[in-house]
Amino acid sequence: MSIRSLAKNLPADPDNKGCVLGWAVLSDALEPWHLVDVYASKAIAQAEAARLNNGYIVEYGSHRLGTDEFIGGLTPPRWPEAFRPQTGSARGPIQALQ
Repeated sequence: MSIRSLAKNLPADPDNKGCVLGWAVLSDALEPWHLVDVYASKAIAQAEAARLNNGYIVEYGSHRLGTDEFIGGLTPPRWPEAFRPQTGSARGPIQALQ
């Protein structure tokens, strides 16, 4: 069973109209090109790549919705300290602000 993507809910890419930013699972080979999907988190994308076995990698970048266009190699955003997950804690971003 594949992991469900919510690509349409990803943040818009301010530099590329009609594109969103996220973590893509794609084939490591140039031929044949295969973009599996784009995910909101690196961990979810890595789980999907692992499920598909060898030959798939995870990259952060810009994806044009409704196509297989993907521009990788972008720098992922840095989370503000208050929103950064805390190791060994069940506290999420909302609790961290309280």
